[in-house]
Amino acid sequence: MKKLLLVFCFVLLLSGCSTEVNLVIDEDKVKETIKIFGLKSDIYINNILDENVNSNIEDFEREYEFYDMNEFEDSDYIGKTYQLSVETELWPELSHLRPCYEKFDFNKTSTEISLITSDEYRCGYLFGANDVTLVIESDLELISSNADSINGNKLVWNINQDNYMNKSINFSYKIDSSKKGILDSQYLVYLIVAVVAIVVLFLIRKKNKENNKI
Repeated sequence: MKKLLLVFCFVLLLSGCSTEVNLVIDEDKVKETIKIFGLKSDIYINNILDENVNSNIEDFEREYEFYDMNEFEDSDYIGKTYQLSVETELWPELSHLRPCYEKFDFNKTSTEISLITSDEYRCGYLFGANDVTLVIESDLELISSNADSINGNKLVWNINQDNYMNKSINFSYKIDSSKKGILDSQYLVYLIVAVVAIVVLFLIRKKNKENNKI
């Protein structure tokens, strides 16, 4: 896997490719979207994105076959997107980010979701030789992060050839267990109301039948 990533990175160094990695994290699921794109005018981009020409991307797509792949094109850009949606606990084992760091400590407890990585982004040029933008979104309460910038509920890291040797990804989100308790209580109330309604309707129908017999 590491050899494949490094070869793929080298090929992309010849292009003007860029990569955006977007993670949407909640308590139960993580949705990961990888967007590889470049200018249509770039003479390398079409060959890089074509698995029939570029065996490296063919190998990558085979290795990560559980990602949903789609192609896109507009007036200026052409590219591919890879999407993965999994349970939060399974994400670190399936994500393409995992082999990019020697240390990748992703933890989920009843009160917190966190990630601590080593410094070097070993896939520093993976997918995008010029730059990689990592965006993490979550409605959970942010405790801490080392993001380059924060815009609302979005954490943004900008990784490039100048800084990938010292570009760790660290964040921590708080899980509000009290909200979950409230939701559980609400569901219980709804269930009780539904059961009572069914019993009342049954008794009413039974009484009507008895009255009709008289």
